[in-house]
Amino acid sequence: MVNGAGIIVSALLFALMHVPTHGGGGAPWVVVATAVSIQGVGGAFLGLLWARYCNIWASIAVHTMINGLPVVLYFFTLS
Repeated sequence: MVNGAGIIVSALLFALMHVPTHGGGGAPWVVVATAVSIQGVGGAFLGLLWARYCNIWASIAVHTMINGLPVVLYFFTLS
């Protein structure tokens, strides 16, 4: 069984890992808060997905879909 605190810690680490991609020109605390609010929720969801199914491929598939959706939508706007 996965510990809830472990999911929270891993979600925060997941969010902090994504801070460089949330650059922008804002204050550093705003960039960190944005990354934690957006990526932290995603990381918590992926952690809960792992806790429920214990299948890394499910988490990889969901992460790929989340990252791939903007790319697919971008390509649809090119035509």
